[in-house]
Amino acid sequence: MVRVNPRREKLWLISAMLACSVLRSRFLALFAGILRACANHGEKVTGTGAWKIPAGFRYNLDSSFADGIAAVAGLNASLLDVGAGKGLYVRYLRAHGLRANGVEGVENIAALTGGLVRQQDLTKPMACEPNDLVMCLEVGEHIPWPFQYVFLRNLNCSTHPTTGRLVLTWAPPGQYGSGHVNNRPASAIRNWLTSNHSCQNQSGWSGQEVVGCDWQQQLPGFGFEFDAPTTQYLRELIGLGYFRANALQVFRRPSAPPAKLLPIPTPRRASNMTTVAVRYLRRSHAVASAMAAEAMGLMPPKEHYDKTGRVGIGAVSRELRNIESHLALLSSLERREMEAG
Repeated sequence: MVRVNPRREKLWLISAMLACSVLRSRFLALFAGILRACANHGEKVTGTGAWKIPAGFRYNLDSSFADGIAAVAGLNASLLDVGAGKGLYVRYLRAHGLRANGVEGVENIAALTGGLVRQQDLTKPMACEPNDLVMCLEVGEHIPWPFQYVFLRNLNCSTHPTTGRLVLTWAPPGQYGSGHVNNRPASAIRNWLTSNHSCQNQSGWSGQEVVGCDWQQQLPGFGFEFDAPTTQYLRELIGLGYFRANALQVFRRPSAPPAKLLPIPTPRRASNMTTVAVRYLRRSHAVASAMAAEAMGLMPPKEHYDKTGRVGIGAVSRELRNIESHLALLSSLERREMEAG
């Protein structure tokens, strides 16, 4: 019978455990490297959380979600996209009748967008102008935590003090992404924006210089209210999966009126185009009306097109007289859709 030295057996066990620990660490490092490679698309992260991007860098636009934003804001509303990238939402929402503008931390963003988006370091105070709606998608998790107060302060002062709304996504803990350094649970974001407690700010904008709060858990409140109906409405319209995962939230000023929410189109409904057409027909702008006419197959005869292929405004005005007869029917169909739920 072979006798095993207990001391040697213990050394073997310790060595095996150490080897497993080293292998585990190397595997995790390799896995993290793979995640970084998959998440990176040519951007370089700077100390403020802003990216440096190549000229051909591409952003995503969720058109269904953007339609919902347009409905919540309302025609001719002022809107600011904070972290606007190359201005895809700004351009889309302007085309849908909103006075949309955008700011972005990328240093050369004005040159990349032909002046459509303005450069702004979001870790420093902005010269704020109140907007009916402020949207900030996939930005907060990139802001280093010492600067999160000034970032939220920028969102707050850009939102109209009595009637404004704030649409916000923020990556939750555990969601990996390029430059994600400040992931937060939705409950923490909601607490920061809806509470009214305050901290002493001794010297200005830097979060590290504000005393009286635990900066990992608590921030001075901004007095918003959580807008549950509008939050649910926009979540239903999201097409890009990570927006839903990031627990998109909508906040409103306590005195802001309820948002006028259009029925959510469903692919199963034959009258889908009804909601879209009514949305466009209710806009006074002739081009928008032409879009509605095109959507319903009521475009003017081909001879009314000008040399650029666009419909002349006079032709649209003539066709609108024909379209008006359909408007009552469309409105009744829309009401029937709403009643059907």
